[in-house]
Amino acid sequence: MFSVQKLKFLLISIVCFGASASIVQADMIKANEAIADGDFKDAKEYLLDSAVLGSAEAQFKLGLLFAQGQSGVVDMTQAASWLALAAEQNYSGASALVQEILAGSSHEESVAILNSFTELESKYSAKALTQSLYPEKSSSGSVIGQNAKRLSDGNLSYDAIGHNINRSMGIEQANRRTGGLFSENARAAAINTQEAPSGKVIVVYDITENGFTSDPDIVFSYPGTTFDRAVLDSAVLSKYLPAQDIEGKPIRQNGFTRSIIFGLQYSMQLDKQYPQTYDKFRLVRLRAKKGDPANEYAYSAMLRAYGNILAPKDEDDFMPYLQSAAKAGVYNAQYDLAMYELYIERNVQEGLKWLKLAASSGLTKAEYRMGKLLLNPPNGVLETSTDKAKFWFERAAKKHHVAAVEKYASLVIDSEDKKKLKDLRSMFKEIKGEESRSAESYYLNAQVEQKVGSKRKAKSLLKKAISEAEKSGRSVKQWDDQLATL
Repeated sequence: MFSVQKLKFLLISIVCFGASASIVQADMIKANEAIADGDFKDAKEYLLDSAVLGSAEAQFKLGLLFAQGQSGVVDMTQAASWLALAAEQNYSGASALVQEILAGSSHEESVAILNSFTELESKYSAKALTQSLYPEKSSSGSVIGQNAKRLSDGNLSYDAIGHNINRSMGIEQANRRTGGLFSENARAAAINTQEAPSGKVIVVYDITENGFTSDPDIVFSYPGTTFDRAVLDSAVLSKYLPAQDIEGKPIRQNGFTRSIIFGLQYSMQLDKQYPQTYDKFRLVRLRAKKGDPANEYAYSAMLRAYGNILAPKDEDDFMPYLQSAAKAGVYNAQYDLAMYELYIERNVQEGLKWLKLAASSGLTKAEYRMGKLLLNPPNGVLETSTDKAKFWFERAAKKHHVAAVEKYASLVIDSEDKKKLKDLRSMFKEIKGEESRSAESYYLNAQVEQKVGSKRKAKSLLKKAISEAEKSGRSVKQWDDQLATL
């Protein structure tokens, strides 16, 4: 017989695990917190938001809410339908619960469940969502004949924990080709004085037809965001000989990756030169070895950041821990695994699998990256879709993701829809900190202000855009001409 009490226990158990296993604030975390607090109205809203994006976790938990009546009333038709969608994705326990519900249903109830499931499947199955929201394989596209080549790196300068570093990048440069796309490793030696800042950052950006970098984004960073601003500033100022197509014409190259290691030299050892960091490493390792998902993720990140200076006794493979954490539902681990597969291994299909999981769970940076893949996909690999990209950028922009605001603005700036323009204006106002804004950000903001009738504000923002662009040596004649008309 079907047991609602058993479902209640199951839901509480899953929510408690999900809350402890996740590292960052995503929509699914909010759903789990709402369930734990007994706020099922908000929980249903958050779960539904992710369920319609294909999150099996959300579909499963939404089914449990309907079965228990915590969504308002007991609705076994909706419960079985959402659980069946989760079962299609092999979500643990979903299939057994569907069978249990069906076993206790009459013929008429079973027919209603089938009809309801068929309707949901037509909209929210993996196949349906790929067609409406997610990237699809490319049947054509620009193929790179020759990869972009570095001409000069932007100066790398940062100030962390009292250690001022200002070194020209390019130390121990090592170039390599990965999966037909150019990749670069750059090492920046830092001042080594008793726990000087150390770590690793991987940044990805596109290189335009003119050799400028575009849309730099951090896809791996440890520890925290210590070096992110310095790396992004350096990326913006870097110059390249643009890639060429098979006919020798300049072409945009998407998904260029650089790995930068800070403060770590091969002659060092983590346990000797960085004893405090090593103590943390040992503690995290101990907990990871016991199978704790959050610590598995943290341990994988430390192995990636410090692997080159570990003593032989401490060497380990980060991938099994990262995969285990991702499979356990650590959204940040799913994102990191996606980035590794997409931009390091160049395994697009495997990377997309994990990025879908993170994005459908409402992880903001995954939503932005999904938009980027749809707008500027790896050359010749995925189809470009502006409409799909717009959907994901808007989701991330509403959560105050700066780059997403800029991208969304660039796609709707020509709209005559006053509401969209007012929404954009509000999104730009929500951006905190001048250091996070680019020349394009100020320029797009100026365009919005001009369209809503605030020429004075538009003029001020356009001046900031020109100033930022000039810092990177970019031509601003067109913007200068526009400023003269305001």
